[in-house]
Amino acid sequence: MQQRVSILGAGPAGLALAADLSHNGTNVLIYSHPLHSSHSSSILCNGKLELYSHTSIDSANPKLTYDIHDAVSFSKFLILTVPSTGQETIVNELRTFELEAHTIIAIPGNLFSLVFREAIGDMKVKCVLETNLSPYSCRMSGGKLSVSGRKSRFSIAALGRIDGGLREEIRGIFPMELCWCENVVEVCLGNINGVFHPVMMLMNAGRILQI
Repeated sequence: MQQRVSILGAGPAGLALAADLSHNGTNVLIYSHPLHSSHSSSILCNGKLELYSHTSIDSANPKLTYDIHDAVSFSKFLILTVPSTGQETIVNELRTFELEAHTIIAIPGNLFSLVFREAIGDMKVKCVLETNLSPYSCRMSGGKLSVSGRKSRFSIAALGRIDGGLREEIRGIFPMELCWCENVVEVCLGNINGVFHPVMMLMNAGRILQI
């Protein structure tokens, strides 16, 4: 049976993941929030998603929805690819569902599972996992997705215990190596953005103040 995955978030990271998973035979549905639809609107207007990398030019026709009910019904795997600032919005939309059969994977997590632990408990989510980073270095402009890099491995962990069967299912979703960590705190500490970006800001403080 073909694997089904719902991606919550139609930003560059979500679209890159959708294109990669689709290329590897996964049936993907992307949920785009109605108030954050610039990228999805561009795709619908162009009739396709144009993909650019260092070695090739390609296109994809991702399935899109603006109704989160469609995403929840489509797959038991919900992959959250929105920035940390958008996670609360998605969680609030998911509150109306009972997700006993669903697994949420936050990419990257940034302690998503701990920040929203109470809400996750109320929704009775089967399992929540998070990664240390997004597997793709990418940006989006005018319906064109430019992917400058794809990581061969990344770290992942579950909040609490995860059985071997589910772990294997998750391993089968991603076309890169998963490095399983002991807990979500270990995964979060493996995210280099918390170290890299502040340094860049401080080194450019003078220029920023001049703007």
